[in-house]
Amino acid sequence: MSLRSWRFFVYHGFQNILRNRVMSLASITAIMVALIVLGLILVIVVNLDVMMKEVESKMEITLFLKDGVTDSERSGLENEISSWQGVYDVEFVSKHQALEEMEAPAGR
Repeated sequence: MSLRSWRFFVYHGFQNILRNRVMSLASITAIMVALIVLGLILVIVVNLDVMMKEVESKMEITLFLKDGVTDSERSGLENEISSWQGVYDVEFVSKHQALEEMEAPAGR
């Protein structure tokens, strides 16, 4: 395309925009609203994805053992749970440690 035809299209394009101001404003508004809605949906989807990944990484299971469980049984249970797919850490907290952790925020 030559420069002359580009000038022709641009000139007549702006001339038509000025002639049909209401329709031009309506079409610009419709495109703007569509882009804003698309942007909001994109932001929501990205935030939900980040939140789901965070929740997945912080998933926790608490297991309470009976009083008569020996150290070897506890150790065997820890090893079995550690072998499960998706388990990253197994931590044993004794009764006394748990009591101290619960009392610490209470200020006792």
